[in-house]
Amino acid sequence: MRLNGSRPFDAESRNTDKSDQSETPSLVEDTTKDKKLANITYVLQYLRLDGDGDYSRDRTVESETKASVVEAHDHGISVAKSVLEEYRECWQESRGNTNAGEVKTTSFISDPVLHVRSSILLNALKTIIEFESPPDALLVREYGHGEVSTNLGTGRFVFPFTDLYHHRDRLLDYREEVKKYHDQSYSDACREHIDILLEYLYSQLTPNLKTVERLWSQSVPKTTFDLIWLLLKPGSDVYVHDGNQLNAYVIESFHGGVQWGSPDVWPRPYIVTVWNLNYDGQSLSRSVKDITIGVFDGEREITSLPLFPTRFYGSSDASRIQYQEKLIERGRRFVQIVRKPTYQEYSGPSRLQGIRSFTRARVVIDHTSQPWHLNEVLGQSHRFIPCEQPYEIELGSRTRVPKCPCKRCEAKEIHQHTFQRRRFDDYDNIQLSSSTTLTDHQYSLCWSHVYAFVLKDRAWDILDVATLTEPRIETNIIDMLVMKPEANKKMIKAICEIYGGSYPHTFSSDFIQGKGEGQILLLHGPPGTGKTLTAESVAEYTKRPLLSITAADLGHEPEMLEQRLLRFFRDANKWNAIVLLDEADVYLETRSVENLRRNSIVSIFLRALDYFQGILFLTTNRVGSFDEAFMSRIHVQIGYDPLDEPSRQQIWDNHFNKLARNHEENALEIRYTYQAKDYVRNSPRLRDLNWNGREIRNAFQTAVALACYQAKQEQRSIPELTDEHLNQVVTMSQNFKDYMRAVRGEEKRKAYIAQLRNDNKNASGDA
Repeated sequence: MRLNGSRPFDAESRNTDKSDQSETPSLVEDTTKDKKLANITYVLQYLRLDGDGDYSRDRTVESETKASVVEAHDHGISVAKSVLEEYRECWQESRGNTNAGEVKTTSFISDPVLHVRSSILLNALKTIIEFESPPDALLVREYGHGEVSTNLGTGRFVFPFTDLYHHRDRLLDYREEVKKYHDQSYSDACREHIDILLEYLYSQLTPNLKTVERLWSQSVPKTTFDLIWLLLKPGSDVYVHDGNQLNAYVIESFHGGVQWGSPDVWPRPYIVTVWNLNYDGQSLSRSVKDITIGVFDGEREITSLPLFPTRFYGSSDASRIQYQEKLIERGRRFVQIVRKPTYQEYSGPSRLQGIRSFTRARVVIDHTSQPWHLNEVLGQSHRFIPCEQPYEIELGSRTRVPKCPCKRCEAKEIHQHTFQRRRFDDYDNIQLSSSTTLTDHQYSLCWSHVYAFVLKDRAWDILDVATLTEPRIETNIIDMLVMKPEANKKMIKAICEIYGGSYPHTFSSDFIQGKGEGQILLLHGPPGTGKTLTAESVAEYTKRPLLSITAADLGHEPEMLEQRLLRFFRDANKWNAIVLLDEADVYLETRSVENLRRNSIVSIFLRALDYFQGILFLTTNRVGSFDEAFMSRIHVQIGYDPLDEPSRQQIWDNHFNKLARNHEENALEIRYTYQAKDYVRNSPRLRDLNWNGREIRNAFQTAVALACYQAKQEQRSIPELTDEHLNQVVTMSQNFKDYMRAVRGEEKRKAYIAQLRNDNKNASGDA
């Protein structure tokens, strides 16, 4: 039975399926039939410290038992070549006469080096080992006169034999598969030699595999710190705790833990290098990160570690499969939205801004712009740069093609023209197109987050793929827009549908290529008459993002302003977004001889508008301040008059209708009384206020808040908006307007005197 992926080895039954053992030595290199093959040879090399402070080779002891080699005095034992050879060194000080081979308490015996002497067993290991751990090194003098490292090619493995322990389950599988590829004699010998190796591994005191299997087989699998490395097999899938998520990664390598054979005996944190798949704007490739597992005492649940093998997730195979399918589906979504700029809606936390959370925020996912290189993003997101490390050099350096190197298998491979590749070689430089299909494993490894531009904040952020959805667009909002004459609304619809959308390119009246291909619409009129709402409604109607820019986003320094303005225009073209420059008069005022800085800003805008290829809305309530040069660059000018009483009533009705549908959007049900609606139609006090559209919206929202508060105080589940709530807001507004009028006078008269606008003139052209 396999215990969470680890199969216990039964040494008692290893001889039950073998043929005549006397035939197996003939299958090992340099072994003759008249010699009996030994399972394991234990070799102890004595080194003595002389008077000059140097170690010199003293004597060598060989034995077929580990106890004999430590206690032996006769180092001339002659044994036949073995399947395995364990080699150690013993350092001693020279203190007068000592018995030959005597191991004193002052001696230091090195950790072992295991040499696989059987070519059949070594072939088996080369057949199953795909990912080699970073080479463990041990200072020994027999092999290479210095450090010796784990080397699969030569069959030498340094304690703690990481690769052998990591592949023990695969070795058991191959033990059953070998007969598919080799004849009976070879297969029998291979199974015997595999059993010898497994017996050797199970005989080690550190790590004690019986203890490992006991800990892993508990209802809640556990581990100790010194055994964690057994969980960290390179090339294996792991789940990494990432905030409140478990994300899939693949282990590349690790270091740390208990330093075997080192004078630094204290444990060190494990540093595990893992990778997943991320899109860098050009291709989908592997992206690495390091995970730290701190030192701890006693036992700890495996799933509580910063990362753990995927096989330990959940309590059943069904739960593991279900979570894997969830990651696969998320990966499909990731690939779909990153291969090109995608308009989405997001509800969830911000990765860059910590506690910040969004609700139905409109965003544009765009990895093609590589926003992680922008100055305002780079300082916060240095840990989230896709593929920032040179994976061509770093990744895969310990990956090999597992295959049997025997002549029969090599000949078969050449004859069939079947040449294997290293695993994960096809996980880099994946070009994403509409027809690209990945494997389920590749989908499951895709990053859990994406870079997105939050339109409301005009800032980049990192957002969770799982909570991104298609935007819930209300195309009928434009029908509720109060605009006179109605023909202006039709004109705006036509322009925005034809230019910059999916409609084929029609006609450009400019003779200079790339110049004058955009559409610039100027919306001017008093505050609260629907200018900004017009741009917002058009964006909903055309199902396109709205990129709203303010003076705070552009700044006032000419050089910085030009960079930011051009970047916004470039992004808008790429995203097929409608651009809104609110309160445009800040930048478009008439130039003067005295103010060279303002002249530079105006010139920057003039040049940018000439080559802008999208749709740009400019709004202002100070159209009289515009520089004349802008007027010739504006394609459509639409004026907005102060609201008349029928227009106000239409706006009130729109708000009451929206309130009645509030519960349809999974929000609180809120009712209103007949008296409340009658109040807004017939109240003289309300009529005298001459509210604009924005003031009506704010007043209605405040009255609803009063109704909700009253319902809470009275413990009613359904709030009800009444005329009394509206009257409270009207009284408050009337008092404030009277005070401001006494302080500043009439706003429309001040605007007329300053030659900014004339509210008494019919700007819309409506009869």
